[in-house]
Amino acid sequence: MFAPFSKLISAIKMANYLRLRKRREPQRIAYQKWVAENDVMTAQKRAKLTQQYAQLGSKPLISVIMPVYNAPLGWLDEAIESVRSQIYQEWELCIADDLSSNPAIRPYLEHKASQDPRIKVEFRQTNGHISAASNSAITIARGDFLTLMDQDDLIPPYALLEVAQCINNHPEAGLIYSD
Repeated sequence: MFAPFSKLISAIKMANYLRLRKRREPQRIAYQKWVAENDVMTAQKRAKLTQQYAQLGSKPLISVIMPVYNAPLGWLDEAIESVRSQIYQEWELCIADDLSSNPAIRPYLEHKASQDPRIKVEFRQTNGHISAASNSAITIARGDFLTLMDQDDLIPPYALLEVAQCINNHPEAGLIYSD
């Protein structure tokens, strides 16, 4: 008795799905085009951005704040390396480990800090969760500006340059949002 009705509902749902997909297709294509034009790092683009970096009038220190707790080492390594690969070089990475129970985290972070003097690590004595860990990382920061980053985030090589350019263009800004 209800089978024809459920088939009608299914057909309407599928038609609606296809209509929405067709309507969103230009947006998807536009985004893919934007990524190809703006978010793919070529040697030519890196050279242009490096030149922009050299021409900055002000190069404030940007402290990247990263709370860490039992992060998978592969993800953590990618996150840290995404900071280290920045075109903008006036940064420090302030990491606070929130008493990770994974015994591999501490030696890994100590090794990373020994590789680059811009990487600072604070090892918390108690677990306080993300806000307490972030606050601990902030206590070791020296930067004129702070930016927050999760242990599994990746930032493109031009990210901090964009922030520095914004600071140069709007020195009165108290907050800069990027996503």
